[in-house]
Amino acid sequence: MLIGEGVGSLLGGLASVWIARRMGSVHAFAPALAANAAIYVGMRLAPNGASLAAVLALCGFVITLSAVVTVSLRQQIIPGQLLGRVNSAFRVLSWGLMPLGALVGGFMAQELGLRAPFLYAGAIRAVVLVLALPTLITEARAVREKF
Repeated sequence: MLIGEGVGSLLGGLASVWIARRMGSVHAFAPALAANAAIYVGMRLAPNGASLAAVLALCGFVITLSAVVTVSLRQQIIPGQLLGRVNSAFRVLSWGLMPLGALVGGFMAQELGLRAPFLYAGAIRAVVLVLALPTLITEARAVREKF
């Protein structure tokens, strides 16, 4: 199943530059976040290993695309003298919260079943997207005006 995610990640890495150039970074990022929320729900609903491998391939593709686009956006939006600090804060928050998420997911799986964390992860990602969308739209306009 993890081979599916690896293949998807590889394809996402190869396609991300083309997609970002064609759609624009922000316009590629928001649908990737929306797809990621749906993919987590799909992980919860996958009936067997083969379908889970296909969903994981989509997840790998979308996560790699959003990672590439996120770095590109930060480089475009953040002033050069602040870029190192912003990247450091981003990594501290993202990598630092992963163990907490794993802990909560483990407790949730123990209490609610192994598939429950995927449903909640998808819902949380959807809420975060809705909250971030106004900022993404504002930044898309600013980037478009800048270039």
